[in-house]
Amino acid sequence: MASWCTSPPTSASGSVVRVVGGRENGEVQVVVAAGESGRVALIDPARPSEPLAVVADDQMPEVVRRLEAEHHPRWVWIDTRTSYPGLLDAGVRVDRCHDLRLSAAILDHATATVQARSSGRHPRPAWMPAGPAEAGSATITASRPSPVGTVAHSALFDLDALSELEAPAEPSAPLPATDAAAPTVAAVLDELARQLALVEASDDPNALRLLLAAESAGALIAIEMRVAGLPWNRAVHEAVLEAELGPQPAPGRKPARMDELAARVRLDLGAPGLNLDSQVDLLRAIRGAGIQVDSTSRWELREHDHPAIEPLIAYKKLARLLSANGWSWLDEWIADGRFRPEYVPGGTATGRWATSGGGALQLPKNVRAAVVADPGWTLVVADAAQLEPRVLAGMARDESMATAGRGRDLYRGLVDSGVVATRDEAKIAILGAMYGATTGDSGRLGGEQPAATRPSRRRGRRAGVDAPVAF
Repeated sequence: MASWCTSPPTSASGSVVRVVGGRENGEVQVVVAAGESGRVALIDPARPSEPLAVVADDQMPEVVRRLEAEHHPRWVWIDTRTSYPGLLDAGVRVDRCHDLRLSAAILDHATATVQARSSGRHPRPAWMPAGPAEAGSATITASRPSPVGTVAHSALFDLDALSELEAPAEPSAPLPATDAAAPTVAAVLDELARQLALVEASDDPNALRLLLAAESAGALIAIEMRVAGLPWNRAVHEAVLEAELGPQPAPGRKPARMDELAARVRLDLGAPGLNLDSQVDLLRAIRGAGIQVDSTSRWELREHDHPAIEPLIAYKKLARLLSANGWSWLDEWIADGRFRPEYVPGGTATGRWATSGGGALQLPKNVRAAVVADPGWTLVVADAAQLEPRVLAGMARDESMATAGRGRDLYRGLVDSGVVATRDEAKIAILGAMYGATTGDSGRLGGEQPAATRPSRRRGRRAGVDAPVAF
């Protein structure tokens, strides 16, 4: 039986416990940690000796539902990826949390906490899972994730319908098992105290508080997006593939249009047995035809006038579509009219989101047409155009780049100012400069930029976290 009661909550001993605010922005906090005998303990950090509830896993959703409705707390747990999916499966949503794993990844690398960490008084516990961009990070990856029961979706991201579902056919994908025992309640409380102490001792506590709250909110959103799924019209996607590649080929065969282009390339290069998918063989054949190139990148190929160049570039484009978003991708990732990748907040060294499998953040424009709102609903697209380059211009105090970005399209502004010839080149050059690229198309184009937009080894602080800055 669960050791809990309706408002006001009671401790395991039966005494009345009031949920009071912790020190994080004066909000109510509830720490979720492993209790004794495989149960889950819910703790108010202000009264750690009197648990709000000690429950079995299957009783957690109802307890969380009531505490969320009555007290609207900030839930403090080790990892949203393991704590939240089960609640969503039961139709329970929470509004806010403090993800200790994501917060530790920020605090233990932030320039704003360097001095506080140098004292040695705030060591990171050995049990803390690695952050998404830290070495040893684990991901939750399933080829066709189906964390909720099948249901006819009535909304774009239909989370409210979860409360009407029966038990899911399959459990949410778990993290890889480890041999380490779950941290004790005391250990989790100590880690929360450590993180709050680092925030208070940092160079900018307010900025770090905001950043940790935003990162933790992103963790909730990422799980909700995966559970709800992105509406995907398979028929539209298949029509795009057939228009670009031709009819779906038999297993082990290339689409007809790729075969046609490959035949032209072999003929023009005088290499009848050439395997266009082998970069080594392709580069050798190109050079054998008198085309002096260092790579098979389309930017370098376009600098040469040869009949094989145009069909080769077209072939490479179709090959990319087939491998990244072809019929096999559809079979693997689209189920029940939904695309459910694993979104990874803070998944890159710069703090950007990433995805684990499915390429959800790199969908080509023509494939995006398959993202179609359900009947009766409308997709609202909000895009902060070229946000990172604009931030870069402000951080670097680059007046020329800021001028180019005063319109709606910063990349077009760079073309109009004569920095590069095309918008695509401007985008590749700027993003390459931001991330320190020195090779490939971005490195080549970046080397052609004015000094003000070239990458530098200097580093700046963005919300107290290491970030490269171009000067």
